[in-house]
Amino acid sequence: MHILIAAIGLLGAAGFWWYRLKIMNDAAREVADVVGRVQGNVRRKKLRKQAALSPLTAIDDPVVAAATLITAIVSENGPMLPQREAAI
Repeated sequence: MHILIAAIGLLGAAGFWWYRLKIMNDAAREVADVVGRVQGNVRRKKLRKQAALSPLTAIDDPVVAAATLITAIVSENGPMLPQREAAI
């Protein structure tokens, strides 16, 4: 009889700890999800801030935006020479 009680006790303890580990795993997964969402929000806010600082967002006319972009690309290679400016 005492062997049966010990076996039931061991099964009960194993079940208790299995349940506790399961709950802790679920809580850790939930915390990881929240951290991921916060990191995503921070990244999106950073991208929105960078997009707001872009000079192209302030330009309404597509032709002016294209000319600005071409001028920026040309000036990457060196100073804006009169020949380059005339070509643009």
